[in-house]
Amino acid sequence: MGQKITSRRRSDRCTAEFPLEFDITDGQGRPISGNKSREGVTLDVSKHGLSFIAEQIDETQLPELVDGMVMLALTVTLPDNKRSTLLARVAWANKFDNDSGGRYFIGVDFVSGDGIDALYKAAKSFSV
Repeated sequence: MGQKITSRRRSDRCTAEFPLEFDITDGQGRPISGNKSREGVTLDVSKHGLSFIAEQIDETQLPELVDGMVMLALTVTLPDNKRSTLLARVAWANKFDNDSGGRYFIGVDFVSGDGIDALYKAAKSFSV
């Protein structure tokens, strides 16, 4: 008899593509000087996190991101043009294959934010 495999996810994910901006912040959510806002698009959303495509990441910052030394301040634009602002910790980051432009798939866990419920509700409603 095989082992039962259980998912590590705490909640269901909804496939949804929403534009987002993100800033690299210190552990308290304060922007790190010298960093500029970057853009991306969500791939899926849950009540506890999301994954997205980052259009450009400074690869020298990846170790700090993945080790949780810094966090991401995310602003996701919802279909009704409202914005959800979230602070998240990077769970994983994978570079696009054969991509020299610095694009990454990134998964994050929410730390805090005033728009988590609105984001998840929008994702469920507009799931692609």
